[in-house]
Amino acid sequence: MRKIYNDEVLKRVFNKYKQNLFSTRDFRLPKEALAALIALPNRAQLYQLPNAKIDAYIGKIINEYEAIIMADQPKMITLIKEFGTIVAVSKIKKRFYEDIVRAMRYDALREKEFIQMVQELGIKTCVYCHAQLTLVIDKEYYKRNFPDIPARKGDVRFRRALLELDHRHPKSKYPFLSTTFYNLYPVCGSCNRIKSKNESTFDLYCDHKDVEVFRFSLDKDSVIDCLTKKDKSLIKISINWLNINDDDAKKYLNMFDIQQIYDTQKDIIEELLHKKVVYNDKYKKELHDEFRLLFPDPSMVNRLIIGNYDQPEDVLKRPMAKFVQDIARDIELIPKI
Repeated sequence: MRKIYNDEVLKRVFNKYKQNLFSTRDFRLPKEALAALIALPNRAQLYQLPNAKIDAYIGKIINEYEAIIMADQPKMITLIKEFGTIVAVSKIKKRFYEDIVRAMRYDALREKEFIQMVQELGIKTCVYCHAQLTLVIDKEYYKRNFPDIPARKGDVRFRRALLELDHRHPKSKYPFLSTTFYNLYPVCGSCNRIKSKNESTFDLYCDHKDVEVFRFSLDKDSVIDCLTKKDKSLIKISINWLNINDDDAKKYLNMFDIQQIYDTQKDIIEELLHKKVVYNDKYKKELHDEFRLLFPDPSMVNRLIIGNYDQPEDVLKRPMAKFVQDIARDIELIPKI
């Protein structure tokens, strides 16, 4: 519901991905594994395609491998068209795409390289619904130094991903994009299952600062009804969109049941409305003045009040952060930006 701006952090992670992908692995690397598929004598029978088409399709992956794994959204669209002229999506059989995905080492990427990137980007919540955790935890550490590998005592040996990776452009249709950095989105299991083999209308990464896509607000009359009748069920939540066309926005909201998810969170809104009464501007200033040493950054007072991150760039660090921030600003509990 909010894009990630291609800032210095993302560029650093992206460059590390480009330079170090599978660099420390001892298995057959993607280009070599893909070449082995072309060498299969019975490939036409296996994939139910002419040898010439198989060789051209896989050969293009090998020849453009570096450009493919680094492709941004416009480049991915171009690649989809180019590969489609070789083998139409409708002609791609399960064995064909599965063998390509396997050769490109997607499973290995999912277990190690990409989850490290997610951890470095600080993404801790589903990029589709923003309601569920997507964590990477350091599971095991090296206990001693190893002279033959660049690992020392205390370095992370194994990470565990409490998330799923979704392909914006499905790998079953476009197996050549199975390990493309900008095609991989850390999501919760629920959103991944809902999306399945469909294509998302949401582009997570962007090169401009218009990163806001959806914004929550409240129907003002419903707030009055809630407060006067002391009934939170009367609250009506609106979801507005910007920087996305109407059709794409509606498809997104319907696909991931965004309205229905957040309609279950009216208790959070009720708490924020009560806090609006308690934490007036005078009280907030007194809190900051009295606990200046504890809260040198005034935004920490806002975080204390709303119980979540208060800055837009931090919405992927904790579930519900986007929702809480938008509502808190809508009711002027924290300053608008």
